[in-house]
Amino acid sequence: PGSKFTFVASPAAGITIVQKTDSTALIKTSAGGTFTITAAGEGASGSASVLVVPRVFVGALAGGEGGLDVGRDFGCGLIPLGRLYCWGLNGSTQLGAAADSSCFEEGNLGPSTSACSLLPIRVGPKLSFSSVSAGDGFACGIVSNGSAYCWGDGAFGKLGNGKEGTAASPGLVTSGLFFTAISVGGNHVCGIATGNAAYCWGQDSAGQLGDARHVNSTTPIPVLLDGRVATFGSIRAGIRHTCALQADGAAFCWGSNQDGQLGTGGFNDIDSPVAVVGSLRFTSISAGGDTVSQPPLPFRYESHTCGIAVGGAAYCWGSNVSGQLGAGSVGGSFTAPVAVAGGLTFAKISAGERHTCGLTTAGAVYCWGRNFDLQLGRGPDTGGSVDSGTPQLVTGGELPAGVTFTTISAGARHSCAVGSDGAAYCWGSNIFGALGNTLQAAFRGFPRRVATPK
Repeated sequence: PGSKFTFVASPAAGITIVQKTDSTALIKTSAGGTFTITAAGEGASGSASVLVVPRVFVGALAGGEGGLDVGRDFGCGLIPLGRLYCWGLNGSTQLGAAADSSCFEEGNLGPSTSACSLLPIRVGPKLSFSSVSAGDGFACGIVSNGSAYCWGDGAFGKLGNGKEGTAASPGLVTSGLFFTAISVGGNHVCGIATGNAAYCWGQDSAGQLGDARHVNSTTPIPVLLDGRVATFGSIRAGIRHTCALQADGAAFCWGSNQDGQLGTGGFNDIDSPVAVVGSLRFTSISAGGDTVSQPPLPFRYESHTCGIAVGGAAYCWGSNVSGQLGAGSVGGSFTAPVAVAGGLTFAKISAGERHTCGLTTAGAVYCWGRNFDLQLGRGPDTGGSVDSGTPQLVTGGELPAGVTFTTISAGARHSCAVGSDGAAYCWGSNIFGALGNTLQAAFRGFPRRVATPK
């Protein structure tokens, strides 16, 4: 007592030390990393290491994807050390943690009835995630040892835990498998396991699991190609179909094909992998789709697929009812790949429900297709919320000048991306707080910054 100490930080860059008393100090930093704080005085000294985790979103992981993904009215993103945060609608416990708010149901001006979170909340604090994928009412992720976890709506066994039923927090996919990639679709999930073997689980009504049985599965089952376990470099699950790429860039799809989303040149469903027609080779692929209610008719679907070919040109196929193929028109469908208009060179592409977004090699994001909820990110311009069959540049709003994007994800009626500044930005519908900006029940046609994770 009574001794005065001085405090020094190493490295000193980005560190501010505020002496509070003779023997205490407040350390402030906006940087991340490990710092050594040394206190010295009265002939004595001591040091302690402090790990500071930067509250920034991870845009690109190993393989270039998986750090941010958005589903139907919610989104999830990773920050360093594998810490996962989700925000938006939590009606099916798809956020994997207790919601902090309740939001008005769409079209309901009465009492709030849906749980939601208006800012990012931590998921699975005892787990370290390496990737995440969000779908319609549920999500899955891979942790640091390669195990897969899922949470949320568990209908059809799509949580992969051997049973059906909702899970409010991440639960282990009970397979004994270790995964390098995972993708959540409408009611099924697919992943790439060690050795590049492909597995799927959940609903199989249209053959989307790829084993030619049409039997739902509560645990992962292998995708079969020519009677053997299929091996792929990447895989993407859509609303009721799945697509994947082989090591040489050849694209294969299977499942529902009512809109030509399998790219086979026809409309017949196929319950095991079939090659996409043409000679294109792809570096990435994304499967999207939307469930459309048409009372008194049964549900129907609007599905499409997009990929980036070697060289960076984007191609899409399937339903074009809202211009989601980006081929310069709105309407109809295409059963084979058609080029996205504009001659842009893309690094990443994401097919949402009825819109698509792509990230160019220069770090710009373009979106096309349905724009009823302003999910194209071009703002409420003179064209209003009209759909677009050509790519539209995402800019303005709260996006700082000079900031580019590092990844992109298109959801149901909103889109999100990670900026080069480490912040996440979203635009489109915010009816359930899906933009993560502490607000609810508003549309935003320009990028809005997601609140910093706490």
